[in-house]
Amino acid sequence: MDLKTTPRKTFIDRKNHFVHPSSQISDPRQLVGREAPLKELRDCFETKGLHAFIWGLRGVGKTSLAHSACEKYDDSVVLAAAIGCEKNSTSNELLKDVFRRVVNGGKVNLSGKTIKAKIAAFGFSVEGSAEGFQNQLSIGSVNHASDFLNTILPADHEENKEWVIIIDEFDQLKNTKTIDFFTSLAKQMSVDNVSIKFIFCGVASNLNELIGSHESVDRYLKAVDLNPLLSGNIIDISKDIAEEFSLTLSSGQLNRIAQIACGYPHFAHVIMNEILNVAFEEKFERTQISATIYKEGVQSAAKGAATRLRKAYEDATRRGTDKYIEVLWATADGQLMTKQFKTIKEDYDRIILEQNNREGISKEQNLRNHLNELCKGDDSVLIREKTGWYSFREPMLRSYVRMMAHNNGIDLGDESFKR
Repeated sequence: MDLKTTPRKTFIDRKNHFVHPSSQISDPRQLVGREAPLKELRDCFETKGLHAFIWGLRGVGKTSLAHSACEKYDDSVVLAAAIGCEKNSTSNELLKDVFRRVVNGGKVNLSGKTIKAKIAAFGFSVEGSAEGFQNQLSIGSVNHASDFLNTILPADHEENKEWVIIIDEFDQLKNTKTIDFFTSLAKQMSVDNVSIKFIFCGVASNLNELIGSHESVDRYLKAVDLNPLLSGNIIDISKDIAEEFSLTLSSGQLNRIAQIACGYPHFAHVIMNEILNVAFEEKFERTQISATIYKEGVQSAAKGAATRLRKAYEDATRRGTDKYIEVLWATADGQLMTKQFKTIKEDYDRIILEQNNREGISKEQNLRNHLNELCKGDDSVLIREKTGWYSFREPMLRSYVRMMAHNNGIDLGDESFKR
């Protein structure tokens, strides 16, 4: 693609297809480094009565994995609906959302009298579309819900495929009754031999945080643990995106993107999106991305990052002194997610030395006090897991901190590259 002559609409369409800073990936060919969890979902699709629960940290690509799996294994499954949860969502509200998506997606035909009569048995009637609810859906038990889903998504014995319902943001639910209802519903649907698979997606450091220890449900749910990607995978993502636009990045640029991303594909897409935008606006004619284009792209990525990350960083570094900046950078340096104070101190001293015009915190106790200050409050930036050990409460913030350090001339990572 010649960025100098390509029409803007053509460039935007192509970029939206290959770069996903704010949307999930649905094309399995673009899903890098997820071969193993994809196979786990394939096994789930092929196992009667088994549902999937994809869990992991925010930004690792849980939603993308779910959608891509449905696309990759479309000989076994058909995506019927994908819905998201909110804090106070009830089971009836979520089931109503499923129904609306199923109807509007053309998965069920409401024109026949038989289907209308069956739906009416569940407490409401529909006129014309799923928006035309005459009464509120009221389902009081998992048995009732299993029958309801089997009614709106009957088994397709001709195609021999099973329906998939993706329930995203499951961690947002604070109503334990709703959580229990859906985990129990998954079990009941398996018992009833309903040809529907649930894929739950949720942010957690372990699955019990999301569903508790429901032993009777365990055998009906396949836990798919999604970890951050390897640095090599992040490099491949950045390289593949660049190649789609006939561009290349230097090994140093690729490695720095991997260092910033810390295994989160989201950040690779955010950075590449901005690099491509800058290159297009400047009508870049060469194939090798210049240092100027790269720098402007990363700086723009930092400005356009998620508001919650930017605000968390700004709140942490504006506490009456600017000395918290390098404290955060030192905590984000290196490979370990949880760092000991001694290691943070060593990295902090090195970072201060790299900045000729900055005066550091000289006393160990003062540095420890700064770290402890960043651990205060339920929404603190850092958490102290045990005496002398610190980590970021929000792992994606660690990537944002690295990006900010990089924009200020400090590369955080396991290796040093010539700038």
